[in-house]
Amino acid sequence: MRIAAPSADLICISSSAADNGFLVDARAAIPAGVAAGSVNDVITAINNKYKANGNKPFSLAVIDHGRSALQSMGDGNITVVGGYIAYNDPPSANDLKNFLVACTRAVTSCTFYGCNVASGADGPAFLQELATGGAMQMTAYTGSVYCNSHGKWSASDNGNTVRKTP
Repeated sequence: MRIAAPSADLICISSSAADNGFLVDARAAIPAGVAAGSVNDVITAINNKYKANGNKPFSLAVIDHGRSALQSMGDGNITVVGGYIAYNDPPSANDLKNFLVACTRAVTSCTFYGCNVASGADGPAFLQELATGGAMQMTAYTGSVYCNSHGKWSASDNGNTVRKTP
């Protein structure tokens, strides 16, 4: 299924070297994307965009690998642990809190372009927790997400789009 290319006001693309071609093609397709090596990099990009945007909220897209109820952000992940969203990117467990604080004031909607983030029983619950905690609309996909070398975006045919609101 063809999906729209990321068109958010701020697009953060993983700078991780752990890649199967998806991130290389995504970076080539969106040269204006902000390289993010960690969740902290995404937080910094959100704060910088908010300031540059005259303290007006905007839309965000995060492009990296994923799995059910987990979105990678560079070398870090936001995921579900014991039914609660958690952050497992050293050195600070407060970075999830900082991510949600930054989103609450700056981000109106966030789309995760990672495979299967919204799949399974935990995927939609994960998105709902982020939507509520960050006061933003959250969108992700249940199937594989891919950008080819021509900049065309797709999700697996059996995938669906899942949206959650605060």
